[in-house]
Amino acid sequence: MTDRIAFINCRIGQQWSPKHHCWALVRETQAALFGRVLPEMPVGVATSGLHAMAEIFASHDERRNWREVTAPLDGAIALIARKSADIHCGTYLDRDLPEPGLLHCDEAQGVRFDPLIIVGLSWGRIRYFVPA
Repeated sequence: MTDRIAFINCRIGQQWSPKHHCWALVRETQAALFGRVLPEMPVGVATSGLHAMAEIFASHDERRNWREVTAPLDGAIALIARKSADIHCGTYLDRDLPEPGLLHCDEAQGVRFDPLIIVGLSWGRIRYFVPA
């Protein structure tokens, strides 16, 4: 397994781009830290707007491989909503770290590792999913 702190630290500050968006970081994190291979997002979705992103999160076949849990668990995918639609995602990490948090990438600030309280205040509702 990859050293988590080193993995996080070398990604902090990387800029968002149409090829390096929140789902791309979730895929990379899940593969490197948990050995989970997740599908790529269809081409153009990251730049086609929040409505398209919400539709993909809600309807993609991969969603049935995950179950929602009420509290975050290490490695959970966090789907984050503004209003009622899931439009952002990240990976919750708490093992072998000084403080738990969410590794995520947004267009405004790039890759960040934030405590959940910051994510909740900045974005809104957070839902957690683990392998079914």
